[in-house]
Amino acid sequence: MVFKEKLNSREVREVGEAYKQALKKYGIKVEKLILFGSYARKNELPWSDVDFAVISSDFGKDNSFDELTQANIIANEISPMIEAHPATPQEFKNGDSPWLAEAKKYGKEIQFLK
Repeated sequence: MVFKEKLNSREVREVGEAYKQALKKYGIKVEKLILFGSYARKNELPWSDVDFAVISSDFGKDNSFDELTQANIIANEISPMIEAHPATPQEFKNGDSPWLAEAKKYGKEIQFLK
C-alpha cells in the first residue's frame, strides 16, 4: 500500500483486510479487528495513524512487548500508517489501559467478507 495523507473509509477497510490476511500468514488468527482512534471518531488529520485493536487468542503466550513488536512489524508490511494494539479476548474484555478504553468507547469492528 502506498502512503498517502488520509484514507477514506473504503481504503481503511481494505488496509484492515490486508492486515488481517498478513497476520493469518504469520499464524495469528484474528477474532476481531477494531478500528479506533481518530479514524473511528472521523476526526483524523493528515498525519494520523490508523489504530487497530487486534483481538486474538494467539496472543498472551509470549512477552506482551514481543507481541506488540511482531504485530507492528507485520502492520508495516501493509502500510506505515497502521498502529497495531494486540490483545487477547480476555484482555480486551477486562483491561483498562488508555488504548483499551478508547477502543471500547469509540471502536468500530471491521467486518470482513468470508
